[in-house]
Amino acid sequence: MCKNFLVSICPADLFPNTKYDQGACKKRHDDFFKLQFNREHDLKRLLFERAYILETMKSFEAQVSVIDNKVKKMQSKQDVALYRGEIPLEYQEK
Repeated sequence: MCKNFLVSICPADLFPNTKYDQGACKKRHDDFFKLQFNREHDLKRLLFERAYILETMKSFEAQVSVIDNKVKKMQSKQDVALYRGEIPLEYQEK
């Protein structure tokens, strides 16, 4: 297994051609930076990895928040439709 497997994955590449595609990454993925990272001592490398993890978690939390808001919005629309009787009884049980 690669030593720097964790930081070798770009979050922007995780959901291509989906609704949640982030588009092109705004970060630089130059070979120079990869070599520099691999040459760093363990402590500095761990600090880079920690920063990467925190930044990635922030990005994922923002995406989850957007999805949660969409789900809540759809549930409230469904609740209103149920209250008004717009959904037939056979579908209400499901």
